[in-house]
Amino acid sequence: MASLRPKDTMIGRAAELREVDQFLDLVETAPALLLLEGDPGIGKSTLLNEALAAARRRSYRVLECRPIQAEAQLAYTAVGDLLADVDDAELTELPEPQRRAVEVALLRAEPDEHELFPRAVALGLRGVLGRRASTQPTVVGIDDVHWLDQPSARALAFVARRLRHERLGFLLTGRRGEDLGLPSDVGRSPPFAAERLRHVRISPLRAADLDLLLARRPVLSEPPPL
Repeated sequence: MASLRPKDTMIGRAAELREVDQFLDLVETAPALLLLEGDPGIGKSTLLNEALAAARRRSYRVLECRPIQAEAQLAYTAVGDLLADVDDAELTELPEPQRRAVEVALLRAEPDEHELFPRAVALGLRGVLGRRASTQPTVVGIDDVHWLDQPSARALAFVARRLRHERLGFLLTGRRGEDLGLPSDVGRSPPFAAERLRHVRISPLRAADLDLLLARRPVLSEPPPL
């Protein structure tokens, strides 16, 4: 198991970092999903950044997107971010309808109104992710998954339901109590049974950890009690 980071660089998150390491171990052999859930500002994005850095140190391929509320109504924004680096040569490996659909979703081609566009995009996304995962373990990181645009969420769910042995992991962060964007049945799909589906609820830091954090990053303008 590769170490995530030196133990003293992140305060109070040893349990969460162990979960991330275990998730990355699973991705070496087959699909896995890890959801980091918590209140706004509790450190979900920081943990995601640590996890994606750890995946890169393992030489995994990393695809990431960071949806925001203002773009949640723009179709296929997340798919476009995840496939921003896909080139024409990679797309030519897809069947023609899927290739065109992905090109349209990435705004590289004009849409054909007679296509079954959403399904074709989902199949094309599955093809790209599957081929990438066949050459090296791949992690799809999505911060604030509750802000996913719905077409992207449906395409990603389509892919997740059809995974079997691909070395592809989904690493998601979401706010507690929010609709997480992805359909709830994804977690009941065959590849995510039992140990391959992990859900971590992030708790507030303990008082001792907060003391240590403030000792390392003193707030000079405030009195010690605060």
